[in-house]
Amino acid sequence: MVFEMYPMVQRGGAIAKKITELALKLDTLLEDAGLENVQEASCTAPVGWGGEVGEKAIQDAMLTLGQLRLPFVALGGMTDAEFDQLLAAYRDECAAREAYFLWFNACGR
Repeated sequence: MVFEMYPMVQRGGAIAKKITELALKLDTLLEDAGLENVQEASCTAPVGWGGEVGEKAIQDAMLTLGQLRLPFVALGGMTDAEFDQLLAAYRDECAAREAYFLWFNACGR
């Protein structure tokens, strides 16, 4: 079994910190579930900067965030145009701040 997550763009707030704390316990969670030979690793990946990896990461993030259009527009009181502006601003902000994902994974059998 493999469990991976990239819970946040670094430079986040309290919620992002809590998610990272959970991600840091992936190996323990798998061991507690009965898996053996659990191994864990983590790495960083640039988001929206840093070459091909950064471009792929922002594309993935934009696709994921794009799925939130309906709830943001229907429930959040945003227009489609405002949502598009939000996504564009997110892309620009990630590049300008040299944001990065923390990527965690753990596996066991």
